[in-house]
Amino acid sequence: MATYAGGAVRSVIPDVIEEIEQAAYDFVEFTLAGIEGNAAAAAPIGPTGVLAGSQTHESRRVSGGAEGEARSGAAYSAYVNYGTGAAGAGSDIPGGAEEIQYTAGWAGMAARPFFSQAVEDGRVEWDAAWRGLERRLPRL
Repeated sequence: MATYAGGAVRSVIPDVIEEIEQAAYDFVEFTLAGIEGNAAAAAPIGPTGVLAGSQTHESRRVSGGAEGEARSGAAYSAYVNYGTGAAGAGSDIPGGAEEIQYTAGWAGMAARPFFSQAVEDGRVEWDAAWRGLERRLPRL
């Protein structure tokens, strides 16, 4: 695609690429902020509120788009999310936590997947945002 303005030909491709890269950053930031907020809202609230308050995210621009991370910063986040002992070992939460050593002889605590659910909800929002962008793109 090109535009003709006053005798000069200018491609719109760089503008489209810039718009897509900006959209990628916006989608990453929006999705990660949503994961952070949803995880904080769904985190079991103990006497200190540390777990809910430990939810963070970071997004950054990289060549060709964006990337980022959402984190649950409390040292015990994975144990709450995936459970412990026999109760945790029996949960069907995708992803699992490698650092958890499930002890079969201990009843433990059932999983409370506050973070896993926030990530899954974020994945749904992410997919919808990209489908919306794809509908706006011109077809070659």
